[in-house]
Amino acid sequence: MTIVAGTDFSQNARAAARAAAAIAQRLGEPLKLVHVLNELGAEATLANQQGVVFEGRRSALATHAEELKAAGDDRVRLRHRGAGI
Repeated sequence: MTIVAGTDFSQNARAAARAAAAIAQRLGEPLKLVHVLNELGAEATLANQQGVVFEGRRSALATHAEELKAAGDDRVRLRHRGAGI
């Protein structure tokens, strides 16, 4: 089994991810932290700033994962998927 937590990097999402990390740790299961970038919403931005959007999100996701690891869940893993990621 794998525990999945979605994030939009808000404080509420961070709290939910911490809860998911605690559950994953208690069960001894890995945690996947997920952020989705809507292609339609990013289309115009990408036309002008290819890669900038993805790099910012990749960095924010890595920071969030490190926060979860620091809180005690060393099973958090980052895997980037999607166009330009």
